[in-house]
Amino acid sequence: MRAVLAALGTLVAVVAVVGLAMVWIYNGPGPAAQGGGKAGAVANVVLRRGASLPEIAASLETGGAIRSSSIFMTAAKLTGAARA
Repeated sequence: MRAVLAALGTLVAVVAVVGLAMVWIYNGPGPAAQGGGKAGAVANVVLRRGASLPEIAASLETGGAIRSSSIFMTAAKLTGAARA
């Protein structure tokens, strides 16, 4: 029983750390600010009408508007923005 509780506690701790890291990355400055550019720098990205969420995420990451397409997709799904 102790082993199960210890494993569960470890799992909860790992999930909490990963969740906090995702929030920190999501709310942090974008790639332009981190790459030596000015904070609030503009990144122009053209999206195809009717593009899927993975396609939009990949375009934004390639264009330098976001750092991580997987974090963007997760946030879109969690906030409900992916349903639009």
